[in-house]
Amino acid sequence: MIFKRILLIIVLLLSTIGFSQDIDHPLAIPDSCLFVPNAVTPDCEQFGCDYFDPIIGCPIEDYKLVIYNRYGEIIFESNRREDRWWVASVDDGVYVWQITGTMSDSGTPFAVSARGHVVVLK
Repeated sequence: MIFKRILLIIVLLLSTIGFSQDIDHPLAIPDSCLFVPNAVTPDCEQFGCDYFDPIIGCPIEDYKLVIYNRYGEIIFESNRREDRWWVASVDDGVYVWQITGTMSDSGTPFAVSARGHVVVLK
């Protein structure tokens, strides 16, 4: 997952003979503000999956999406959330994406800098 929040889980263990112990364990949970697909194909036009479009569930400012090819060259760049990377014109393979910006979840802004890869299948 892209973003994680840390949730502290505290478990209280009680036995039938009176023994008790509490265990605390930090748990990383994915943030629901950003979902990025890991594969796209230009061969399913009727379903609208011929483009790469991250799903952003929180307000975002200063948005920037950059797509790199396997040589590290920028092949797509946009500062507008409504712009999509159409994959029909690229070769199949693995591409690196990077999203930066400032999101707001429950009114608290936080900086976003996420990177991953997407596979284009033809």
